[in-house]
Order: sequence, then C-alpha cells, then structure tokens
Amino acid sequence: MTYSLTEEQKNTLKRYGENFSPWLMTEEGKQKVNQHKQHEQYFKKELSKENLERISEKDFIKIFENLWALGGWSNKEWNIKEKIISKKPFSELRKIS
Repeated sequence: MTYSLTEEQKNTLKRYGENFSPWLMTEEGKQKVNQHKQHEQYFKKELSKENLERISEKDFIKIFENLWALGGWSNKEWNIKEKIISKKPFSELRKIS
C-alpha cells in the first residue's frame, strides 16, 4: 500500500520544519536533543539482548516506569503489574524477547 501527501500536508510539514530547525540550534533545543539521546541510550542498554536474558520483574517495571508514553499514569508500578504482568506472567513475557 502506498500513501502520498497532499500539497496542503506537504506545505504544513514544511512550515513546521522551518520553525523547528532554528529552535534546534537554541540552548533549549540542544538540551532536548541531548535528553532524547540519553533516553534512547538507556533503552538500548536495558533492552539489549544480553540484558533481556537476565532481566528481573523489578527491572522490567523500572524500564516501563521510564517510558515517556506512560507519563500520565499516576501509579506506574501498579498499572504495569495490573495491565501487563497480570495478563501474562513475567516468566512468559521473558520468553517473548
């Protein structure tokens, strides 16, 4: 399946890009890029094949707690146990990797 953008969509993306590029050169932009790189490195390390082979349930929860996508969850550990681990035992989750 192939998708293509309309001219309006292309222009919108171009406009956002033109505003975003200068921001990346600001101190705030550089800090955000660095923060994202550090976050990426954390997950690459924690989710490496070597680490996945010996990960504990506690480590698994800690990794999930660090996901920005879960920032809205107030009690992350409870949610992870209730919504993920309770559905499939951790020993089974480890086998998926």
